[in-house]
Amino acid sequence: MLYKHYCIRECPKHGWVLDTSRQKCIKCHPSCSRCIGPTANDCIACSKPDTSLVGFSCKKECPHGTFPNRDTGLCENCHPTCQTCSGAGADTCLSCAKDLVQSQDKGTCSSVCPEGKFSLEGKCEKCHPNCRSCNEIGRASCRERV
Repeated sequence: MLYKHYCIRECPKHGWVLDTSRQKCIKCHPSCSRCIGPTANDCIACSKPDTSLVGFSCKKECPHGTFPNRDTGLCENCHPTCQTCSGAGADTCLSCAKDLVQSQDKGTCSSVCPEGKFSLEGKCEKCHPNCRSCNEIGRASCRERV
């Protein structure tokens, strides 16, 4: 095959791909470090560190429900309890999946708030200091006192 006017056995692995119909090495799109064709929709690895692979394209933003994994260069799925996240773990939720609430101090999502907290707009908020459990903010809201 032809590469820069030279005959070689295989194309360079980074930045080039073989055009089998012409038996010639052709450049990948500039957004791709490795590819299966010459267009921006033929990437199998991205050339820029601030982009991630979504399908066969390199994007700056990952789709909803995924996060950019800088180790793999891919947009990967959030934990099932997360709607949005900063990583793969259950403790990396930025927002919760439907009908779940987020603990403020941990980034985890569950169906109920831990003792001493109550659910308000999808987040677990602290009860009044005199309450072991409550329904809302304030001393009068205690279901169980300390």
